[in-house]
Amino acid sequence: MQHIIHMRSAEHFVPQGIKRALLPTLFPGRSPFGEENDRHQAIFIHVPKTAGTSMHQAFGTIRRHAPLSRYAAYDPVRTARYFKFCFVRNPWDRLLSAYSYVRGCEADPASQDGRWSRTNLASCRNFDDFVHVLTNPVVRFRLMSYQHFLPQYLWITVPGNPALQIDHIGRFETLDADFSMIAERLGLDTSLRRLKVSQHRPYQDSYNPKTREIVGRLFARDISTFGYRFDGSHR
Repeated sequence: MQHIIHMRSAEHFVPQGIKRALLPTLFPGRSPFGEENDRHQAIFIHVPKTAGTSMHQAFGTIRRHAPLSRYAAYDPVRTARYFKFCFVRNPWDRLLSAYSYVRGCEADPASQDGRWSRTNLASCRNFDDFVHVLTNPVVRFRLMSYQHFLPQYLWITVPGNPALQIDHIGRFETLDADFSMIAERLGLDTSLRRLKVSQHRPYQDSYNPKTREIVGRLFARDISTFGYRFDGSHR
């Protein structure tokens, strides 16, 4: 299982040309495209911990964490033509939500996230410990390579090209309004149910000046790309 996780993380960094040559040949039955993509003429990129489960339920799509680069590797023509959208979230808030989620899965023996957490987070007593261990480069690479902790920009770019390959970026903080816009764009009459809502106190209360700074450095590109500030505002 750990090898599978490593392979899934590695695809965010493998050159796109190699990915296009290998993935369709080695794994022809694992294309991320489903009939819902053709039906809506759209691709939803599910960035973990940004209300993606609720979006999948609303649109009737298959729940999957597939980066845009995987769609482009299997079918660059459809990927370029279809309407591509995602949601992003304040990085300080998202990291706490991701940590709380995987720690909450530890009691479930059948949960992949629970197994990963038991293996990789056993030494962390709490969220503060977790943030501090991320200052260790070796540990940081191992932990931040897991899908829930990967920077958000990696899901909507292709390796070697820093440009965002997406048509619309919604925000977790304005979820309902952005969802309504997307539903109208796709001609859908559906509503959004809040699923897998995080159960933790306001994220600002979980940080001190040091941990706030650490996370700010680790997710600097997300912060600058999406215009987030620690206080919850954004440009």
